[in-house]
Amino acid sequence: MKKFLLVVILFCFFVSGNGQTITPAGPIDLCPGGSQILTVTGTTGSPTYQWQLNGSDLPGETSVSYTANSSGNYSVILNGGGPGNTLGPIVVTLRPNPVAVFSFSPNNQCGNVPVVFSNSSTGTGLSYSWDFGDLNSGANNISTVAQPTHRFVGNPGNGTQSFTVTLTVTSVYGCIATTTQVVTITQDPDLTLGGPGFTIYNNKKYFRKCSNAASAQFDFTNQSVLSTNTLYTIVFGDLSTNYSSPAFVSVSHSYSVGTYTLLFIVAGQNGCTDTATYYIFVGSNPAVGLGNPGNTAICTSSTLTFPISSTATNPPGTIYTVTFNDGTGSVSFPHPAPADVSHNFQITSCGTNSPGYPNSFSATIQASNPCNSSTATVVPIYVSQRPVAAFTVSPSDTVCVNNPVNFTNTSGDANEIDNGNCIPAKFIWTVTPATGWTIASGTLGNDFGFTDPTTWLTGSTILSLNFNIVGTYTIKLKIGNLTCGTDSITKTICVNPIPTGSFSVD
Repeated sequence: MKKFLLVVILFCFFVSGNGQTITPAGPIDLCPGGSQILTVTGTTGSPTYQWQLNGSDLPGETSVSYTANSSGNYSVILNGGGPGNTLGPIVVTLRPNPVAVFSFSPNNQCGNVPVVFSNSSTGTGLSYSWDFGDLNSGANNISTVAQPTHRFVGNPGNGTQSFTVTLTVTSVYGCIATTTQVVTITQDPDLTLGGPGFTIYNNKKYFRKCSNAASAQFDFTNQSVLSTNTLYTIVFGDLSTNYSSPAFVSVSHSYSVGTYTLLFIVAGQNGCTDTATYYIFVGSNPAVGLGNPGNTAICTSSTLTFPISSTATNPPGTIYTVTFNDGTGSVSFPHPAPADVSHNFQITSCGTNSPGYPNSFSATIQASNPCNSSTATVVPIYVSQRPVAAFTVSPSDTVCVNNPVNFTNTSGDANEIDNGNCIPAKFIWTVTPATGWTIASGTLGNDFGFTDPTTWLTGSTILSLNFNIVGTYTIKLKIGNLTCGTDSITKTICVNPIPTGSFSVD
């Protein structure tokens, strides 16, 4: 008698909406006065719709879309109802606006005294945007921090000036609130000073005299637009006696060769005092030279040292900037310049063009001061790629006999720069032992027993071998160029017999 076991597996599927759904056009967290369009998607044919809010019909809302503008659970009945014909609910939440509040101190202080703002705004996940409304430009007139400190820049004068500060706060739901307050400052005096050879150098205001003389006289004039200032002070910056006068018109002062920091301090009639910083330069156009270190045809990861010359007579205040066009940053030195500068070249110059020399790098030094600048350049610098052998094995390094294996050279071009031309490195494959395999596609290449890669016959990037004898094989890839030498890598392939299936029956 035979017995049978019947196994019954039940699969239960619960499908809601037959693939149809309610899709909002955007966020379903609404700010006061906001709305969002809800749309039924995935329908076929010509269904009917009835939108509901919290389970109650919305009169007249029978189109495919509904604009929600209040909190609640929104759903829609399709085709008059029935099993599977109710979509939703989708929950729309009305979020409150944040509250923007801030205070500040002090008020009516001098303009050069920073104002501290205390932000007490409330809301969920707030971000902040301040507009201080003064004469600062760009990013100096705004802030995104919660508790900023700001120095107001206004017109110079001896009275007061007011600015409207605006704080905008935005909640994590996108709801916005804005508030404004007026900040009043007492004006700072005008700090405009006249002098010879005015220029902006290194983002600093300079007066300059450019010559080879050992010293020079500077004539400074009061160019303040205010006649009601009460005291003018000049700190010359060379340890000489300060100049001070309640009625400054002009003053002369002599400086020797070098760079000095001058302070112009003005007291206004309203009690505010402010200071401007100027710089004095006495000197000449700088000189500089950059020596060729010799043998500028090198390999990656090599270092060259470049002698710096002709800088001994440059005046103090000269700045030396060295630049290599291999993507690294510049490096700067103050006077006196170092005797040399070294640089390690990490990448090949193949693909980089220096003036007059393709596929090369250059080294440039610039000596600059407020009077002028000079440059010197070493070019060309040819950097060949040092070969690094690498290859992949596919499908695996353990295979069955008579199954092809692909070996792909992934070493890259390892370019050598020869007379401005990029020449890819050559490579060859070696298989040991020399028997038990055949080439399915590609070529091994041949080095003919020579170490000079330029004499090699290069192999195929993808080499496919078929191993027809069980055993262990080594695959070696050797790659090289004449400038940077050779590199190799070896991998082992295990070739197994095809298994024979066998069993017996009792």
